[in-house]
Amino acid sequence: MDANICAAVRTLARKQKLALCDLHSLFLARFKQSPKLIDKLLCTDGVHLTDEGNKVAAEYLAPMIARLLAQPATGPAAQSGTP
Repeated sequence: MDANICAAVRTLARKQKLALCDLHSLFLARFKQSPKLIDKLLCTDGVHLTDEGNKVAAEYLAPMIARLLAQPATGPAAQSGTP
């Protein structure tokens, strides 16, 4: 199920030409390198991030958001002058 959802989101982002912050792949790669990180980065429910997991996510997200904000605006809202 999880793999299907991830694949669908990646496909949608590609089709819509949207930026995708693929935290799922980031965490899977980290867990593959060091399986013990699972206990440090995920809560016991296996879904939600711990404080340390949120820090990893933020370190990945922040540069991506900065790059996106630095790009010139495009699309209908930018063309009409609407924020």
